[in-house]
Amino acid sequence: MLRVRSMALTVVLALFFLCGFRGTSVYGQDSLAGTPSPFGLSAGFGVEAFDEQTFQKLSVVPELAVGRFGIGLDLFVRFSLEGGALTIRREDWIPSEITVQELAGLYLPKFRYIRYGFEGEPLYVYLGSVDGSTMGNGYLVGGYRNTLFLPERRILGLTFALDGSLFDYPLIGFESTVGDLSALDVVAGRLYLRPLVYTGSPVFETMQVGATFAADFDPYRYADSTVRQAAEIAGVSSPTEARMWAVGGDLRLPLLRSSALSLSVLGDIATLKGLALGGMTGVEGRMFGVLLYGARLRIAGDGFVPAYFDHTYDISRASRYALVASDQSTDGFLGWLGTLGISLFGDALQLALTLDGPFRRVDGNDDNPFNYPHLHGSLVVAEGLIPGFFFDASYDKRLIREFADLTSPEGALTRIKLNFRTGPALVSFFYQVRFEEDRWKRSQTTSGLETYIRLF
Repeated sequence: MLRVRSMALTVVLALFFLCGFRGTSVYGQDSLAGTPSPFGLSAGFGVEAFDEQTFQKLSVVPELAVGRFGIGLDLFVRFSLEGGALTIRREDWIPSEITVQELAGLYLPKFRYIRYGFEGEPLYVYLGSVDGSTMGNGYLVGGYRNTLFLPERRILGLTFALDGSLFDYPLIGFESTVGDLSALDVVAGRLYLRPLVYTGSPVFETMQVGATFAADFDPYRYADSTVRQAAEIAGVSSPTEARMWAVGGDLRLPLLRSSALSLSVLGDIATLKGLALGGMTGVEGRMFGVLLYGARLRIAGDGFVPAYFDHTYDISRASRYALVASDQSTDGFLGWLGTLGISLFGDALQLALTLDGPFRRVDGNDDNPFNYPHLHGSLVVAEGLIPGFFFDASYDKRLIREFADLTSPEGALTRIKLNFRTGPALVSFFYQVRFEEDRWKRSQTTSGLETYIRLF
């Protein structure tokens, strides 16, 4: 009842704010959209539900933008009115213990973002949420995000890209991602070459050859004691000292580049911790400018997990590590991956489905998710396509033993971000259901509704 009343109160206030103020998406992006001046200040009110509790939230978001440099803060107070008493959520500002990592993890995310440049430029530096980092062909790092614990926990990560074209030397480039700057736990980087860039060939000049390094220096960071004990039983000698690293090489060769058909040949080879080997070859492209397609053949040795750092990595880190490093690591397999999607109106509407799995069939009692098909779907409607409405949603499902499992919460992650704009005002709603295998082996539901007023 309290949650319903809190949501109703927020809706009423949101409607009140739709009188002519400029707003922003709370979870859809970090920067407030449409800043008309170098300095902006916004205030917000909302409600968030997580940890089986409901909190009201008051926010102040100052921003500064000068040229390619931008910075925004996220200063807020969460509180509850349960039983008629005002209770401030102390965990948002007071650390559980006084250590460098705890202090950094608590106060660094008060910076909503810090950036230099814009995505797609030769030099781009962004401190903030990492929401879909893919390196090369995505065989090691494929869609990694540090936003799975929103709204209860915002993590400040890093995205960095440097292309040699900045110095009129397009032969070389580098990209990197850090999941959490306070812990430096998940770190990945890719160095790539365009060896045929000076040939002048419209087909081969964009060919890329790359090398990726990725590591997790604390795979059991979010795991509870039960998971740690199970890992020791399974043969992981010391979970507190566990480390995962991966190295791989990739190739992307575009063979066709026309408006009617584009086609690129892909190839990867990689190792996880030097213990497991894997490889991939495939094709991907676009037909008639709107139809997206892709097909890949995967070869995984014992203990190898393709796309190890993927969309759901942060909620399955410990169990995934055990698949590689324990005495009971997963058997090797020959697998497949297929992608089909559409992109319309200049990519303003995008729908994509990816399905992968092994060719073999196993006993349905096996709980290793990589022995079964895996589905990932996403839908994006960009702002401007439908007046006053834009959103993105995704669904990730593992452990598809049979068709009926597609709707099972086990191994599933559902994310929805809705935005409604009326004139200069915007209301945002966020909803997520995640199956946390490394803690409770059950689904956690989080949500939030928030409206911002741009003061100036």
